[in-house]
Amino acid sequence: MKIPSVTTYFLASVFVILPATAFQKELPGAAASLADEIATEGKHQLAVVDFTDLQGNVTELGRFIAEEMALGLVTSKKQIAVIDRTHLRVLLQEHKLASTGIIDPTTARRLGDIAGVDALVTGTITPLGDSVR
Repeated sequence: MKIPSVTTYFLASVFVILPATAFQKELPGAAASLADEIATEGKHQLAVVDFTDLQGNVTELGRFIAEEMALGLVTSKKQIAVIDRTHLRVLLQEHKLASTGIIDPTTARRLGDIAGVDALVTGTITPLGDSVR
C-alpha cells in the first residue's frame, strides 16, 4: 500500500491565553475551532506532535496540551482521524525525526509520508506567570 504524500501545508493559528486552571475548560473550544478550519481544508488524517517551549524543548505541559488537543480533534465530530500519539513518538524515534521537538517543513513532509497523515498539528507554548499562551 502506498502512503499518501503530504504536498500541502495547512497553517491555522489558534492563540489562547489561559489561566493555569482553565485548561480543561478552554482547550476543547480551541480544538473545536481548529477542527473546523482543518475540515474546511479537506484534511482528515492528522497527527498532533508535542508542543514546545520557545527554545524548542518538549515539556510536560506541552505534552499535556498536545494530548488534550488531539482528544478535542477526535471528538469534534468532523470526521477527523488522529494518529495515536504513542505510535507517533515511536515513528519519530525510529526515523530520528525532531529529536529536539522542532518540526520544520522537511521533517513535517517526511513524518507525513511515514505516518500517512494529511496534516500535522504543532504549537509553541509560553508560560506567562499564572497563564499560558
